[in-house]
Amino acid sequence: MSTTEQLPTDLESEFTGPYESAFDALDDRDRAANLKVRAQFMNRLSDYIAEHDLTQVEAGERFGVNQSRISHLLNGRISMFSVDALIKMCDHAGISVTISFDDAYAGSV
Repeated sequence: MSTTEQLPTDLESEFTGPYESAFDALDDRDRAANLKVRAQFMNRLSDYIAEHDLTQVEAGERFGVNQSRISHLLNGRISMFSVDALIKMCDHAGISVTISFDDAYAGSV
């Protein structure tokens, strides 16, 4: 998959198949985990924009980025964002980030 390929941020909610999410179908577990985390951040930020009825310019000001970054966010351009960048956007907006861990891959090599 190209790094410029667009993946909708709500892909997981639309996926049906033998995997828990579309990202789990990827052979590279590290990449799948990273995509899932970024999708969760992007969904939360998109929800925040909708909840507060913000324009892209207003959202950019609140998140500390420009309008074009918000456009990429709302259009699901997941490859345009790192986890770090998404955490910073949440922080600027006052969105609390909580990280939890589980043993989903425990026992596998």
